[in-house]
Amino acid sequence: MTQSEIAADLKLNQGTISRFLDELSRDWLVEGVFNFNEAKIEQLHKVNALEIEYYDAWRRSIGIKIETTNTERGAVYGTSGDVVTLEDKKTFKYKDVGDPRYLAGIQWCIEQRCKIIGLYAPTKQDVTGNIATAATFSEWIKIETERNKK
Repeated sequence: MTQSEIAADLKLNQGTISRFLDELSRDWLVEGVFNFNEAKIEQLHKVNALEIEYYDAWRRSIGIKIETTNTERGAVYGTSGDVVTLEDKKTFKYKDVGDPRYLAGIQWCIEQRCKIIGLYAPTKQDVTGNIATAATFSEWIKIETERNKK
């Protein structure tokens, strides 16, 4: 539908429709970019906080670890007829380089940050379906006309 057709349908001047469209474009640009950047910043803060937690947990998981195992070998009868259980106790001491699950979390944070700020090549999104709107463009023009008369 052309601007002239919209103007005729609403019984307005084509210049009025043009001004409304210009105003609408400016509003969408200003509000859309501002809100989009604000949302990006908010999500980046969340990813950064999560990454700090993963780093802290990974650092705590590094160090000397001690594992002890107890193994029962069986039971024997003592000299007085009591049952005595024989156990082997082994202690292992080793240096742990850190839990890899935390490094996977750090990697996830880096990937999310790269996606949010747009470092990856764009991917094609195939979006289909009906999109519902609160009002038609003609209804919006009528509302704006009334609002601008006040």
